[in-house]
Amino acid sequence: ARRVVSVEEDEKWHGILAGQLPVNCELILETDLAAYPGVITRYPEGFDIIVVDGAARGRTRLKCSRVALNCLRPAGLIILDNSDWLPESARVLRESGLLQVDMTGFVPGNGNTQTTSLFFHRAFVPRPRHDRLPEPGPGAANKNWERLAPPEEPSVTIGDDTLSRVESDRAFEFDTPEGPR
Repeated sequence: ARRVVSVEEDEKWHGILAGQLPVNCELILETDLAAYPGVITRYPEGFDIIVVDGAARGRTRLKCSRVALNCLRPAGLIILDNSDWLPESARVLRESGLLQVDMTGFVPGNGNTQTTSLFFHRAFVPRPRHDRLPEPGPGAANKNWERLAPPEEPSVTIGDDTLSRVESDRAFEFDTPEGPR
């Protein structure tokens, strides 16, 4: 990222992070939870990605979600951590017209699952890393059933389907309850 701005409310955590950040990161300490959600408005140029995490006391994440809507650039993304515990925050973001995608899974070191939700601005268009999306995941069979390239020979076309590596191309007949087919 060209620039990262993080607002922390925990003084101890702020102290741990302060000496470890690269030069493109700005770390702000704001312990007053009434002022915490408004810190983002100090940046009138807005943000491409906003992560709503941190303090949950006093409905702080709900307040942050509301403020984030005015600070998100067109084609941006808001990430709401623990969204399954914050249904009102998720509703506010969703009802603003953002597209919600939930990711639920086990949390490291815990026996429960949690959800993080991605809220995409409708103008969001990701740039793919490769020419194919989605990319096959780790351990996936690398197949493409909708290949646009010419099929491998020998092949045969039946209706709209082209089958590659055909070993035998001959007609045959079999009996069915409705008669020969």
